[in-house]
Amino acid sequence: MPAYQPGYGGYGGYGGYGGYGQGVPPQQPPKSNKTPIIVVVIVVVVAVIVGTLIWALTRNNNPTPPPPSYTPAVTQPATTTSSEPPTDTATTPPDVTIPTDFMSPADTPFCDAFVSFSVALGDWDSYQSAVDAHDYSTADGYMVTFLQTAKAMQAAGPSSDIKDSVDSIVNYYTRVHNALQKGDMSVITDSDDTAYALALLGVSFSGLSQCFGD
Repeated sequence: MPAYQPGYGGYGGYGGYGGYGQGVPPQQPPKSNKTPIIVVVIVVVVAVIVGTLIWALTRNNNPTPPPPSYTPAVTQPATTTSSEPPTDTATTPPDVTIPTDFMSPADTPFCDAFVSFSVALGDWDSYQSAVDAHDYSTADGYMVTFLQTAKAMQAAGPSSDIKDSVDSIVNYYTRVHNALQKGDMSVITDSDDTAYALALLGVSFSGLSQCFGD
């Protein structure tokens, strides 16, 4: 019969094995894939831009209501017949024409690219939902569109005050695109998200001012 081995079956654990819990890797807390600031900025920017675009594109599609009809008062015929035609006492309203180009985007390469970029961002919620569900293939499909429209805006020659911000957006989308293809979004930090949100905020408000300000 083999000699009794200290620790075998005792409180020290089985021989050759570690104590309870050893050998199990510590659980890493899941990385937040978004920060409150980026969510708030995206929602505000997309709502403002898309709302402005929809209003500008549809405001002139409503038919002009007809002018109010005028019913002349019925008067008793005079005892004497006049050869002159009756005078129309109705007041004709002035012809007020509203310019059809009011609030339309300026016709410049940058504004065209900015509008396309803004419309693409309308799919941001769908993109974020795909990221949250770890459906990186679907999310990358949206990100490719974001990246293409951002590069078009970059190539259109943005003004000097937002050029760096546009470059930052293109850089952020490029890194996210690569991360989605590798299936590892942990390389995108909360600081990256915050910097992107601030860059997007600056580009959006400057673009609205330049393209819809007149």
